[in-house]
Amino acid sequence: MMPEVDGFQLLNALRADAQTKSIPIILLSARAGEEATIEGLEAGADDYLIKPFSARELITRVNTNLQMARLRQERSANRLKDEFLATVTHELNAPLAAILAWARLLQTKPFDRTMMLRALETIERNASNQAKLIEDLLDISSILSGKRDLNPQPVDLVSIVDEVLNSWYRKAEEKAIALKYAIEESRTDARKRASSRVKLNTRYSNFIVNGERKRLRQIFANILSNAIKFTPEGGRIAIELSVERQEDELSYARIQIKDTGCGISADFLPYVFDRFRQEEVPSRHTPGGVGIGLAIARHLVELHGGRIEAASDGEGRGATFTVRLPLQIE
Repeated sequence: MMPEVDGFQLLNALRADAQTKSIPIILLSARAGEEATIEGLEAGADDYLIKPFSARELITRVNTNLQMARLRQERSANRLKDEFLATVTHELNAPLAAILAWARLLQTKPFDRTMMLRALETIERNASNQAKLIEDLLDISSILSGKRDLNPQPVDLVSIVDEVLNSWYRKAEEKAIALKYAIEESRTDARKRASSRVKLNTRYSNFIVNGERKRLRQIFANILSNAIKFTPEGGRIAIELSVERQEDELSYARIQIKDTGCGISADFLPYVFDRFRQEEVPSRHTPGGVGIGLAIARHLVELHGGRIEAASDGEGRGATFTVRLPLQIE
């Protein structure tokens, strides 16, 4: 008797949507009997209540299902905490082990200049990795406590993206990853390209946003570092900066980072921006991470009044991250 769809179709639609699939659902039906009840539960309902029923019985069933849902959430949260702590321990121990090993070698035996420089470079790189992880943990802590604020001012996005590309160029070069950078000032302008290694001399007035320079740089650094980390040697990463007009008649700067990396499965894609979530637990053979870089990026984008999206055709088929930020009205 429902319009457009019946109860089972509505149930299937809710269970198929990542945002609603965990909501407790009770089917209310005049269809009595064991077979009807089993059919409803097998379809994905949490409970099945046959008409006629009293208001008291319905309220009791609702409260029971809400309590069960809370228990499931608590168990899930505890599991995520355990996985997070295990991952953080792994991510902190790996660079610490390298630092301690080289430090002990430097103390116990003499090295020539080449080996000495290699040791110092390794120690510095691993210390930087630890510092970045600690900074991310502090950021996510301030986000969870609601203490993250911005000090916005007019910022040129071209210079931001250029700084990030220059700072990550060496890492991409080590993996023989080709970085391609394109700027499209408007739909009618010819596309302008620049090497990621060369600072742009031209100032594009179309790309001024109201934001905080450090946080904008952090957004793109988090996305680009992920792209480099999960793109195999010899892969490609394309960065495109363009102006886009939305239906609300506002203009947005669109920054798109597309890689040929390991991709994202359809099951995990809805959760890619969730904090402490990873598609697989890292090992010493796979890229690491604690699952907070993209969560921080999403939060910072939203603080700037923008949106961030992820797309992928599946595992092994690369990923595309798109950030849209409102342009400053002149």
